Amino acid sequence: MSFSSSFVSSSSFPDSSLQRSVRDGTGNVATRVKRRIEWGTHEGCGIPPFENRERWGSRTWRSGSRVVESHLSKTAKGGAAAVFLFGFLGAFLIVSAAVPSAAAADVATNAAGAPVLAELFTSEGCSSCPPADKMLGQIDEMQPITGEHVIVLGEHVDYWNHDGWKDAYSSAYFTQRQTDYVRRFGVKEPYTPEMVIDGAAQVSGNDGPAVQSALEKARGTAKVPVKISGVAVEGGKTVRAHLMVDELPADFKAKKADVVVAIALDHVETHVGAGENKGRDIKSVAVAQSIEKVGTVEKGKGFDRDVTVKVKSAADAGNLRVIAFVQGADTGEVMGVAMENPAKAGAAGGSDAR
Repeated sequence: MSFSSSFVSSSSFPDSSLQRSVRDGTGNVATRVKRRIEWGTHEGCGIPPFENRERWGSRTWRSGSRVVESHLSKTAKGGAAAVFLFGFLGAFLIVSAAVPSAAAADVATNAAGAPVLAELFTSEGCSSCPPADKMLGQIDEMQPITGEHVIVLGEHVDYWNHDGWKDAYSSAYFTQRQTDYVRRFGVKEPYTPEMVIDGAAQVSGNDGPAVQSALEKARGTAKVPVKISGVAVEGGKTVRAHLMVDELPADFKAKKADVVVAIALDHVETHVGAGENKGRDIKSVAVAQSIEKVGTVEKGKGFDRDVTVKVKSAADAGNLRVIAFVQGADTGEVMGVAMENPAKAGAAGGSDAR
């Protein structure tokens, strides 16, 4: 199925009303829809609050204002960019409603398509993040890239916690994970929202066209098969599962890679009582609770064993996701990923992705 979207929008942000024309494959107007997009108090990307400057170094903070200015200049588009992908996703729904049989086929294809990991570094304390959180949820729900299954993971950093609101889902570990990516990508400093696709590309989480382009590019990357089975939650605080990961192919550049398991909350909703997002209700999906290395794979050596991972706090099995992925220890590139919901695992017999 092919379609294109054009947009006519007001130039004012935040909270812009958009008129979107959705065209079918022949170029004829199929329908028009008006969608209202809610924006934060400013668009684009945020850098850590000044109170945490010692954490990242004085040189970084001297350039902070220039970075913000750069991000805002790119995403004053930022709103329009995020809207682009919202429109792209909305168009998928509209065309799906008009052509149900084709839509069903596309959804089935995407669910079984090439798995791609999309990590969003975000924070409830950053006013630029709610649009990106919403976009992540839309990607997760609609799977808009044909032939690709996007497995999403929200990682809440902790460097916004001293700016009026402490994010209950934040972790210094996620901040360090983002810092490792920053170093690999040569980015000047950590910022939110940042989306990392398959550990191989980073873009602003509010830049819709860039997210779409990165996802499409990742679709053609060869992957290592990963299978999750036998998932069970014990006592609400321990997740057990069996993981099977193929050995690294001979033509892969990496000789060795880590097998990593992430435990995430399927969905959460928070009423923010202070800070930049004071008064807002933020909905998030696939909110990471923990990310843990459980083993390695090499050329000529796979991974096939039971694993046990502790859950941060007592959790409902119906609101958990288990995500397993293979990641290069040196390059950070994600070479394979799969996802399973413990509540559905028994009936489905496990998740197999590559």
